Amino acid sequence: MLLPYSIYRTGGSAGLPPYMTFVLYQQTFPYILPMKPVLIIQNHEIESPGTIGDYLSERQMPFEIVHPWRGDKVPTGENHLAAIAMGCPLSVNDTPNYEHLKHVYVFVADTVRHNRPYLGICFGAQLLARVLGAKVERNPVKEIGTFP
Repeated sequence: MLLPYSIYRTGGSAGLPPYMTFVLYQQTFPYILPMKPVLIIQNHEIESPGTIGDYLSERQMPFEIVHPWRGDKVPTGENHLAAIAMGCPLSVNDTPNYEHLKHVYVFVADTVRHNRPYLGICFGAQLLARVLGAKVERNPVKEIGTFP
């Protein structure tokens, strides 16, 4: 969506015909709407999007949250602007033991293969590392994720 930035008329100056009207446009911040939604994959009940959802809402960016742990099907990603995979108390090494996490792994692999924007937080970053061939090991120091 474009909004008028300034409207002015020339008076024949600068070699332009007299009384020619110009309208300059500015792009609405920061995107032209409508846009594809951002896909947020919530991998566990206690790992909500939190301030990420707030950030997207404040910028009027649409987003969709799926909950694979509740049985939600993970979309292909082609109808989304980007994907964000949230944390999970499990390790990516536990993925083979949980059917819903296998689907998330396949989604991340497909996202990488198609060069789509992706942000992995905690478990989501472990998934990305594993998809890219990295070894994921237990951290000897306990960490509790991100907080505002």
